[in-house]
Amino acid sequence: MNHPRPISPSFVPSERPSSPVGADGADPVGRQNLPEAILDSWQRSVDFGVQPDRLDPPYQPDLELNGPLQRAARPVLDDVAADLAATGVGVLLANQRAEILERRAADDKILAHLDRVSLAPGYRFGEADVGTNAIGTALELQEPSTVFGAQHFAQALTHLSCAAVPVADPRTGEALGIVDATCEARHGSPLMVPFVRWLARKIEEGLVDDDRSTDGILLEHFLRARKLTRGPLVSVSPNAMMTNRAAAQLVVDADRELLWDRFQAAPVNRPSSEISLSSGVAVVACFDPVSDGGELIGAVVHLDRTPRPGDGGGSRPKHRDRPNFGWTSLTDAERGVAELVARGMTNREVAVELFMSPHTVDSHLRHIYRKMQITSRVQLAGLVVEREMVLI
Repeated sequence: MNHPRPISPSFVPSERPSSPVGADGADPVGRQNLPEAILDSWQRSVDFGVQPDRLDPPYQPDLELNGPLQRAARPVLDDVAADLAATGVGVLLANQRAEILERRAADDKILAHLDRVSLAPGYRFGEADVGTNAIGTALELQEPSTVFGAQHFAQALTHLSCAAVPVADPRTGEALGIVDATCEARHGSPLMVPFVRWLARKIEEGLVDDDRSTDGILLEHFLRARKLTRGPLVSVSPNAMMTNRAAAQLVVDADRELLWDRFQAAPVNRPSSEISLSSGVAVVACFDPVSDGGELIGAVVHLDRTPRPGDGGGSRPKHRDRPNFGWTSLTDAERGVAELVARGMTNREVAVELFMSPHTVDSHLRHIYRKMQITSRVQLAGLVVEREMVLI
């Protein structure tokens, strides 16, 4: 696997404000150069009472070090450790309380940097503890976070750049912890985000690798569908329900029985049904049955909000309305291929990851090049990184 290598970002502030957020509301020097997410995090840091000139992360010596998250993460981190040699990048795993559980770095220099600021197992790096940092901010926002150099609240952390991504419980979508990549500030790059996303996805897959129960089989189908789906996605069985982040905003526990009953009553061959959820939101549910040895064990359900009167359509554009060019012209499958290719995967590796044939990946890639009006994987990686930075 060829992982992205760090490059210098073009938007790291050249001067760190001496006071992150003035108590009088004044705009400190350099504040206008900072992303809104960083400014919001600085304000939270002030509200928490964190002192920018002091770094004293709490230490917990009695952490649970062999839970499901660590067991799933260790082989992934061990596998990538050798690839970190000479990159100047360290990788850390934290739990949902921002306590560091694992650390990998093959470079003595970055290890020294990490040790100097206590980025080591047992120490807690929540925003309430040390202010703005990728681990704590990603947990606070429940989404990927990058913090480059002087964007850190604590002055002691400004010599580092970090990117962090939540590791989600595949069953609930809730963050179990954080995986983070850290390097010297001058090497920070948006390309760290796709790399850390890949690590998070591999850890999430590891959480279910040993689960061969019917719920585990259904979960495997759910994860496979999630790779290719941007809209609300649910898996449902007589006893369980799993959601992606988009679906978690629509469904509640009470909807499991409703969805399961409607699935059982629907016709075969990818049945669909209009349903009013417990919240009163109307959706069209498209069911993909999941079987084990000929026995029906559950369904993966694609949800789409039904159109309101006069709105001209649902939340998802119909194929005939899709633009001819640009990112929004790509199908879900093409977007999945584009994101993995941008991470440095070969066509064969993408095929394995997305359960496709290499021929299908090649076909998708040709369509992507035409729609994005590009001719190379390097150009595609650049476009994906630009989009990642807009979404962060």
